[in-house]
Amino acid sequence: KKLGTAVIRNRIRRRLREAARTVFAAHAVAGFDYVAIARPAALTADFGVLLDDMKRALLRLTAHPK
Repeated sequence: KKLGTAVIRNRIRRRLREAARTVFAAHAVAGFDYVAIARPAALTADFGVLLDDMKRALLRLTAHPK
């Protein structure tokens, strides 16, 4: 389901892409593919909170590799 207009979707995409660029460099595991599912809260969340959430999610994923 789409999350609003193209402008809103692009803004969310840019925010998630920048958060991933910042966090993945230090916390992602090489050789794994990650998929981020955008939610409407990604548009209005504080960027620091967005970074913390992404970091926490990556740490949870790497703690239990399958």
